[in-house]
Amino acid sequence: MVGPDPQWLRGILPEANVLAPGLSEGVIERLLTESPVLSRVAEPTPGFTLNHRLVDGFRRYQPSIEASRGCGMGCVFCEERDIKVEKLGNGIALAASMARVREQYDGEEIRPYLQSSMFLPNARWAAGFAKEMHKLGLDISWRTETRVDVMKPQTLERLAWAGLRVIDLGLEAASPQQILAMKKADDPQRYLSAASDLLVACRDNGVKAKVNVLLYAGETQETLEETTAWLDDRRDAVAGVSVGPVLAYGPPKTADALIEEWRRLGARPVNKRAAASSGITAMHLSPEFPAEEAEAASLAISRHFMDQDAYFALKSFSYYPRDYSRKDFDCDVAASDPALLPFTVKDTVNFEATQG
Repeated sequence: MVGPDPQWLRGILPEANVLAPGLSEGVIERLLTESPVLSRVAEPTPGFTLNHRLVDGFRRYQPSIEASRGCGMGCVFCEERDIKVEKLGNGIALAASMARVREQYDGEEIRPYLQSSMFLPNARWAAGFAKEMHKLGLDISWRTETRVDVMKPQTLERLAWAGLRVIDLGLEAASPQQILAMKKADDPQRYLSAASDLLVACRDNGVKAKVNVLLYAGETQETLEETTAWLDDRRDAVAGVSVGPVLAYGPPKTADALIEEWRRLGARPVNKRAAASSGITAMHLSPEFPAEEAEAASLAISRHFMDQDAYFALKSFSYYPRDYSRKDFDCDVAASDPALLPFTVKDTVNFEATQG
């Protein structure tokens, strides 16, 4: 499954005899049944429930349930910027899928991730979904993701009633300059106002909000401080953050135009040949923010907002293996270099004492 330049990848991976542009369900099926016709770039959301039992050792993992695909909101850095969001399917059908997945796990507790690049229900849809979940007796806690400016507080409230407990929110920045540079929104103040309202709704309805932050081309100490201060002002509504500097993915055919735009913002590639050699180009974001400092700043912001309790609470919900316990986590933390962890480590001495 590759991007729009299969010939470049063929040179990198000569062992591959089939390269499939775009998404791949139809390609996989054709590979198993007939000679493949590799022309489709997009695949619609499957109209069936994934059978998790087909995965070896599936019980170790939390299930995924696809809600919708696509986004199309035009953010410069996003692979789905031009792929329009699909209309969200029937809430009754989605609840039925949740029930079928729970049956696959023999009624055990599950914490599924409702996969969607931009989960975009309205309040009426959310209320109907919640009603159906309760009608089926589905006490299932789940997680999903969306933009900070597309979900209304009343929708969030109804989704919480339907079992939403963790939501990944694509804030990316709270600096007006960077919001505009990313083409995240045309009106930064309206964008941030909507983001603030949604975070408050998360707090008030018992939904943990994990906020994504992207250090972008043209980033400065001033713009980063704007984002950090904005989040600090709403700290009681932020369960954690995920932070990282922007990368350019893809071969020169797709990456060069993006990198050139970033140059105009003051960024430059760490390695000019990276797009051709690996398809992953790290960036010096600005004269103030070379790549090494951007990585260090990302870790510092993460540690500012999360300790190991907050980090485990977020990662153990839908991400970690179902049998990965807090004791396992604490043992791994104790064996790690705290300077490389994206959270503040508390009570290390006490933990070591209890182990010894």
